[in-house]
Amino acid sequence: MTTSALAQVYDAKKHAIVNARNLRISPKDSVEIASFIKGMPVAKAKVYLDGVVKKKNVIPTKRYTEGAGHKAQVGGAGTYPANAAVKYIEILSSAEKNAEFKGIDIEKLKVLYASATSGNRQYRPRRYGLRGQQTKSTNISLIVG
Repeated sequence: MTTSALAQVYDAKKHAIVNARNLRISPKDSVEIASFIKGMPVAKAKVYLDGVVKKKNVIPTKRYTEGAGHKAQVGGAGTYPANAAVKYIEILSSAEKNAEFKGIDIEKLKVLYASATSGNRQYRPRRYGLRGQQTKSTNISLIVG
């Protein structure tokens, strides 16, 4: 029987884990950010994502390139997903606090595993028989160590 990628990476004594469920951010932007910050030091990732919020840094889009304009900083398609970047900064801060609680050195933390999947869709109904809207959500898992 095969084990998941999450179980292969995670060691409870050396790593800290963070799971966030049903965040109201774009799943496509979350996937691009997760693939970009995987392998980065946590401090560097937080600084870079802060630059994305201020529209100084670009997240390169490799999978969902439809409608993404060319950015010279990455030499290809890229976007500024500010809302998703704010949530990722909060999640990385939570991962740092989890690691500090376990006694892991915060200065040496790296993002070992980052995954973003689409979460539940909430249905917002309308009155008088009109059709409602569905809102997207995202599930995020991070392992730092």
